[in-house]
Amino acid sequence: MLLGIRPNSVAGTALTQRCITQNSQEASSLHMRKSTISFVALVGMVALGSTANAQEIKIGGSLGINYSNNFNKPAGGNTFLYNSKDAQFSLNLAELTVSREATARNRGGFHLRFIDGDVRNALLTPGTYVAEAYGTQLIEAGDKDIRLDVGQYRTFVGSEGLGIDNFISRSFAFQFLTPILGQGVRAGFDLNDSTRVTGSLQNKYSGTGEDNRDLSYALTIDKKLGDSSDLRVNLITGRENVGGNNRETNLASFQYSRKLSDANALHVDYTLRSGRDAADTRYEATGVKGVLVLGQSNGGSLSLRGEYLQQNTADSGVLPTLTSTPGTKPTLTSIALSYKLPATSKTVSTVLEYRYDRSNDFFFGASNGLKKDQGTLSIAQVYKF
Repeated sequence: MLLGIRPNSVAGTALTQRCITQNSQEASSLHMRKSTISFVALVGMVALGSTANAQEIKIGGSLGINYSNNFNKPAGGNTFLYNSKDAQFSLNLAELTVSREATARNRGGFHLRFIDGDVRNALLTPGTYVAEAYGTQLIEAGDKDIRLDVGQYRTFVGSEGLGIDNFISRSFAFQFLTPILGQGVRAGFDLNDSTRVTGSLQNKYSGTGEDNRDLSYALTIDKKLGDSSDLRVNLITGRENVGGNNRETNLASFQYSRKLSDANALHVDYTLRSGRDAADTRYEATGVKGVLVLGQSNGGSLSLRGEYLQQNTADSGVLPTLTSTPGTKPTLTSIALSYKLPATSKTVSTVLEYRYDRSNDFFFGASNGLKKDQGTLSIAQVYKF
């Protein structure tokens, strides 16, 4: 498994499954080896700072800590990413990045991203800390450059990042429908001043490298729609091990962004995921999400996110199976309201979030069983450097 992406890390199952394949002594040894490798790689990259290319190497990172309170008081924690712990302080994401951009003068570059915290626990296998590690090369093609990335990278699907931004939690669409990391190769070039095309060849749909030999194929088209609007189209097709069977998995997503003013923005995502499950039953799951960001005169920002997900089958597909009423086709609705306080410095920010989730059946954990809805109040502090 390349760089330790957690199997099926289209992260719906990542909250409820943890793959432990070694005894404690072996796991400790593996953890030590992987930590040492990561540390040596990091030291090597930092050491490059003493070379002639020092001014081109960028080192940065962030630290996000949150506290969440779920009013259902579920025994197993929250049902969403990544602030999944209820009534607990939690390290959401600690990350360190080392990178150098490929430029016209130096046509080779790289990007390394080390992570820890709840994001790593849900996304990567135990003992693994490398989320992204890829090299970049600019290849001349007439009067244009083709950008070639090889390694492990964040996919282009979805408008959300891994860490805390305007929101503390990630959407259900991010959690259940989209691939998060990919392993393989991608090449992108500009067709003209307003259109860029990127093709990807990577391990399976989910980007993981388990026990099959099939690859997935992706096409991304970025289109500028004037000075303030952008459209991104993603198409992915591949095959994936589901219950020991190799089944097709397809995805189409459309991401529209519009800058309403210097401080206000609108984002709309539509995602359709289809395929066949372990029983060879065909399914289709769709999700639509909208985000509105309103900057405030005091330097803070108010953000609203709403989404709706549905699936055309009850017992197959990627959305959670609703066991309280067998045969019920699942739907999920979520609304999140957040406020980013005015920054006290350029490197520190505080985010408050209230989130309300609802299902068409009893799905969300509670102290007395299951409920059709849940409300969560969270606060987070983010440090960037």
